Amino acid sequence: MEKTGFRWNKITTYILLVACAVTIKFFDWHIRIFISLLYFTVDVVWLYDIIKRFIQKNMRNVLIASDILMMYWHILRLIKYEFVLEGTTLSRYMWYSYYIPLTFIPVLFFWAALYIGRTEQSTISAKWYWVLIVPFAVSLGVMTNDWHQMAFRFYGTDKHKWALDYSYGPLYYIAVAILAVSLMGIMVLSIRSSVRTKQWIYIAIVLFFLCDGILYMTGYASGDSDKAILKKMFEMPEFVSIYFLTFWETLVYLHMIPSNEGYEQFFEKSSLRAGLADLSGDIRIKSSEQMNVTPQEIVSSLDDTVLTEDGRFVLKSYEMKRGIFCWEENIEELSRLNEELEDNCNYLVEENYMINKMNKLDELTKRDKQKNEVYDSIARNVMPQIVKVSGILNQLPEDEDEFSKNMKYASVFMVYIKRCSNLRLLANSGEYIDIEELGISISESLEYVSLMDIVCHCEYDKEYRMSSELVLCIFQIYQEILEHAIPSCNAVLVMLNKKEDNIVFYMEVGLPEKNISVDFKKKELENLGAKLDIQVCEESESVTITKALAQERTKA
Repeated sequence: MEKTGFRWNKITTYILLVACAVTIKFFDWHIRIFISLLYFTVDVVWLYDIIKRFIQKNMRNVLIASDILMMYWHILRLIKYEFVLEGTTLSRYMWYSYYIPLTFIPVLFFWAALYIGRTEQSTISAKWYWVLIVPFAVSLGVMTNDWHQMAFRFYGTDKHKWALDYSYGPLYYIAVAILAVSLMGIMVLSIRSSVRTKQWIYIAIVLFFLCDGILYMTGYASGDSDKAILKKMFEMPEFVSIYFLTFWETLVYLHMIPSNEGYEQFFEKSSLRAGLADLSGDIRIKSSEQMNVTPQEIVSSLDDTVLTEDGRFVLKSYEMKRGIFCWEENIEELSRLNEELEDNCNYLVEENYMINKMNKLDELTKRDKQKNEVYDSIARNVMPQIVKVSGILNQLPEDEDEFSKNMKYASVFMVYIKRCSNLRLLANSGEYIDIEELGISISESLEYVSLMDIVCHCEYDKEYRMSSELVLCIFQIYQEILEHAIPSCNAVLVMLNKKEDNIVFYMEVGLPEKNISVDFKKKELENLGAKLDIQVCEESESVTITKALAQERTKA
């Protein structure tokens, strides 16, 4: 888990290192060893980032191999120009060795791009392993160029001046083609993922990277550094390193690739007064609602609730794996009532005054009783989900990947508990509920489902209202379908719109874990004036609930 501030510090480090290297290169200060070490440092830092932040194991392994090749390229180039005499046989073979990373790195990055939009445990088809034969064959051909000269043809008679008079052979153009084709493939895979999720701004960003790559390759091929500003700023190893690093970091920033970060934002957007602390009680991540508690109070609250210093909250904690989850509950109203009764008890001498106070207390008691009845009803309806969450949290695995997977799975039930409770409170206060509330509840639920690498989409209208009982019934059906579908399904689509003279709820899941079984709700829906239709296809299943608009109301 990486903190946001730490991530931005590393991004700043990347920018400073690259800016320093570009400045040296741009003004021809001839400190090649310093430039190579700067880019090598960038790759080392990014290697650490890959290991810590990229969740998809297969993608992470491919990116690690690519980054190691980039480091090898920088070191190889540094040794050739700083420690080996120009024109020697060793120098020539080190030059040949450039084409090992030049051909393998783009193919490996293309291989990693195949995992974009896939789940953490997804694998690619075995046929893609044959792609590695191409860079291997080209690299082998370049390294044996002295025998056949199919990559470079040397014309000079002086063996020490081979670099002054040569031309390119077919193997060289194949190596360049590998770079170009891999770049195009990476961009196509990224655009395909953006189209699936209808994130059009992502497509624009991907096209920007594509144009940037074409611009550099065009300038590199022209051979004129004065006219090609990118070539003057970056040599080929430097450009490949920065280009792909920036591209993958952009995908992470746009959430096109899941990463082990962003937990601070989750707590900041939460309305709870809660936080995560280490075992010594020091809070590491907390919600936007400030918690004025000490580490000692957090540790003490593991055994018993602790009253805060201002008396407005009680602190509760729960010990979890390698940390403590703590939260505060507001008792301000109860404390205020107790203080008021205590302050006025000496002055309640007149019977009417006493009766008034007793009436108020009785009214509060009745209200609390009504609230308790509502809360008991909520607890009964979400008890299956509470049991499932409890089971997951009580059996958290030691493996980090499995731990992350279980927590994501548990969050699907927790958001249902939260949203179902909210809808039941709204139902208790009125006969009708805006379908926008139902749409918002489903949208939030799908946000957590998408963390499991399941493509999710939700659309809903905002102008209509629906009976409270029907809203609760539809939301329960949605959850039943969702629990049957995950984690094996690959997509969830939910639409809640007006069609002709009906309000239609439509839900479709791709490749569900179990067949949809909500027939038990059919009778209840008929009593509410709605129709239920279930469609089963080869790769997906769908449910449609239709209610006549004349029986519902538009929003005022």
